Parts: sequence; structure tokens; C-alpha cells
Amino acid sequence: MADFQHFLTIGQLSKFSGIHVKALRYYEKIGILSPSHINQDNGYRYYSHSHIPYVALIKMCADYGLPLKDFNNYILDADTIDMSKIIQEAREKITQIEKQVEKDKAYLQNLQDQLLLSEQLDKTHKSHLQDQNDDFLLFDFQGKILSANYHQQARQALLKLEEQGLQYDNRLGCYYTYQNKTWQQYLAVKVKECLNQPERLSICLNQKHIHAEHIHQDQIDQRLKQLHRDKGIQNFLILETFENPYHLRLPHLELRYIMV
Repeated sequence: MADFQHFLTIGQLSKFSGIHVKALRYYEKIGILSPSHINQDNGYRYYSHSHIPYVALIKMCADYGLPLKDFNNYILDADTIDMSKIIQEAREKITQIEKQVEKDKAYLQNLQDQLLLSEQLDKTHKSHLQDQNDDFLLFDFQGKILSANYHQQARQALLKLEEQGLQYDNRLGCYYTYQNKTWQQYLAVKVKECLNQPERLSICLNQKHIHAEHIHQDQIDQRLKQLHRDKGIQNFLILETFENPYHLRLPHLELRYIMV
């Protein structure tokens, strides 16, 4: 009769590796974990201490999204594992995740900055915006912001962005400009890329002298004409705000105007 006292039971392997017994049994079921010995009398599985780092690596790869079925590609034979290949692919996966985490952190910081700006505008009549680096793609539009037509045109604009391979950057509204004694209006959609392409109608607010204030929809026409009359301002941007609480159906509005 074989002597199993120098080997680990599945419970002991679970304890030393920190991996649940059910997970270890699943690893064996899909063919990526083989015991060192099986007691033919009772079917008990026994493992060596060498299994501890291996199953820990399996768990780590699973946690980071590497498909467990791919582990069959690393098994050279019943007792031999290509650990270098597992480590290489795990490191590559973790690097991808780290890059995504940095993008996600930047995204959250951007939203947090918008929340802080909205809070600031609630406390003051207007605010000077610094370090702006905003690019907006413009689309022909005539009508009231937040109207049914506005939402319809916004949807079409987002579809066009997708067609052109541009990424929407979570700000949308209307751009107003006074040119040749005439008011012109556009739908403005913020994009992540700096455009600098003459075939696309766009505005880049990089390093511009910009003021911002909250505004009610009914005040838009009067306020734009007042600022144009009193300060000679010709370019205005009205955006849906991102604030807390966040209003999905009727967002508040933020007026930005470019000082000359």
C-alpha cells in the first residue's frame, strides 16, 4: 500500500495556498491540475508542496482575466508545466490592466473635476476656467437646447463620431457665435482627440480665456445678447452639466464664454 503521509491532502493544499477546495477541484475537473497520487482505495487526491505556487498562479491568472482553458497550452506533460510562458502572459495581462486602471482613474478624476466646477458655480456668479484643453466637434443645429430635436440631433452626432473613429468625451451642448451681424448655432460634442483637421467644423478651447456660469434654459437668449452688447463677446458654449445629484432627464446648464 502506498504511503501518502508525506503528501498534502486537498484540504492542506487549500490551506497553504489560500485557494478554496471547490476551486482546486474545478481546476482538476477542467484538466489543469493533476494530483501527485490518487489513493485507489478511497479516491483521495494527494499533492506535493510543488503544487502550492502553481495553483496560486492559476488563481492569480483567473483573477486577472486569463482564461483557465488556456492553461492546457502550458502543460507540457502530466508533471511538467511551462511556468515561464504562464508568467510572461500573466505579466502582459497585468500590464494591460494597469494601463486601463490609469485610464479609469483619469476618467474618474475628470468627472470629479466637473462636479467640483459645478459646485463652484453654485457658490459664485461666475468662474474663470484654467488649464482647459477641450475640443468640440460642431454640427449644424437650429433649435432649443434640451428639446426633442436637440436630443435627436445629439444621437445622430454620436453615431457620426463612431463612424469617424472619434471618441465622445462626455460633454454636449450648443455653440453660439455672432458672425457678420448674425447669430449662428451649432450642436457641440466634446471629443478626446485634438482635431486640427480643416474638413471638420470644430472649436478648440485650448489655453483660451474662458469664464463659466450656470444658466437656466429660459435665460439663454437674453444672457447671450447682454454679454455681446456689454462686453463684445462673440462666442458662447452652453453645456449640460455633470453635477451631484446628476439629472438624467433635465440636466442643468453651464454657460462658457470666451473673453477677447
